[in-house]
Amino acid sequence: MDKKLIIFDFFGVISTEVAPQWFRRYFPPEEADRRKAALCVPADRGDIDDTEYFCRLSVLTGEDPGQIMADWLALAVMNRPLLALLARLRACCQVALLSNAPAGFLHQVLSREHLYTAFDGILISSEEHLVKPDPAIFRLLLERLGVAPEEAVMIDDNAGNLRGAAEAGIDGILYTGVPQLLEALKPLVPALESPGEAMLCVPNVCHAAEIAAYRQELLDAGSDMDGCGSLRRREDPLDWLEDCQRLSRPDTVPEGWVPSTQYVYIRKSDGRLLGMIQLRWELNDYLTYAGHIGYSVRPSERRKGCAAAMLRALLPLCRAGGLEKVLLSCEVNNEASRRTILACGGVYHSTVTEPREGRTLERYWITL
Repeated sequence: MDKKLIIFDFFGVISTEVAPQWFRRYFPPEEADRRKAALCVPADRGDIDDTEYFCRLSVLTGEDPGQIMADWLALAVMNRPLLALLARLRACCQVALLSNAPAGFLHQVLSREHLYTAFDGILISSEEHLVKPDPAIFRLLLERLGVAPEEAVMIDDNAGNLRGAAEAGIDGILYTGVPQLLEALKPLVPALESPGEAMLCVPNVCHAAEIAAYRQELLDAGSDMDGCGSLRRREDPLDWLEDCQRLSRPDTVPEGWVPSTQYVYIRKSDGRLLGMIQLRWELNDYLTYAGHIGYSVRPSERRKGCAAAMLRALLPLCRAGGLEKVLLSCEVNNEASRRTILACGGVYHSTVTEPREGRTLERYWITL
């Protein structure tokens, strides 16, 4: 059966292991494992909070609790190839995080790495007072996401946790590396091998490498970055993602701007970023020229129908958000953009001169 939900463990899969490394700094392997089990299990189950947990570690080692937390954060190094695969999967199905961890510590890592938007659901053991491999914690996640057990698969580096998933009716894959995981997932998520399929999604940190490559390709080609927000001036993708987040909320959008939602158009088979499209939910004076929607396509992916496919995918989202019609514009000499707008139902309205750069634009309305 094709899987609708891929569930990831965090430490040992998305991130390096932290607790085993830290305990082995202070104790021989067997003693380290014994002390880890005695202290980590109550913290993972939520029997003690983070403050109490790190105080106990302090008593054990003589180190300052704040320094121990800093050491733990430094030991949490992200598996970047795995994050790239996670972005590909997110374009095909739901992706969730299920981790045994002290909640405060894991939240600090998720916040630092901008990972909250990378998942459709996050469940942390200490917040639920349930720990893997208890089948109840797997059932709880399935219930919250509305997915049947046979529609899910669990990715974990701990075979014992996978046995708990199996008791809940969930298939499991023992994680040993990204290439192995990709091959194991291909039969379960056929879209990973469907080269023509792509979808819109809100960008997140898992797309960082593709965002940087997309920006560089547009710069190398001397192309406009319509529909890309601040991408031209943001060399670091994380800075751009923060800009997108600010623009998406009425309470954080800069004065004189309007709320907007940024989307990326991702090919499912390889996670390649094909295009970007920005939806502006209102029109101000300038946007009466530029319109509700701006978009661009990666130079190496042009003349393949990406722009029209991307725009068609966006229009139902516009309608669902309460818009009844949307305004689009293109420069008078941009035949490709004109054809895209017309193919998606655009009706010519007028030709105007845009005041900032003096461009002559054709304006079209699409009724939703």
